[in-house]
Amino acid sequence: MKTVTIYTTPVCPFSRQLRDFLMERSVSFIEHNVIDEPERLLEMQSLTRGGHSVPVIALNRGDPDQAIFIGFDAGSLERALSSISTSTAMA
Repeated sequence: MKTVTIYTTPVCPFSRQLRDFLMERSVSFIEHNVIDEPERLLEMQSLTRGGHSVPVIALNRGDPDQAIFIGFDAGSLERALSSISTSTAMA
C-alpha cells in the first residue's frame, strides 16, 4: 500500500499550504502535528537526519522506494505523487 505521511505544525503557513494542496487533489494522507505529538518529532528527525523544519513529507515511509521531502515544493511533490495511485494511497 502506498502512503503519504506529513509532519506539520499548526502555525506553519507551508504546512497549511501542503494540507490544502493534498486535499485539493484528493490525496489521502496521515498528518502528524510535531508540537502536539513529541514522539512524532523524533520520528521526523530520524527521517531528516535531525532536521527541525516543517513540513516534511514521507512518501512510502519505511519502504525501499521511500522518498522524503523537506519543505513544500508543489512542482516536486506533484511529480512524485503522479507515480502514486491516489486510489491506493493511505488513510
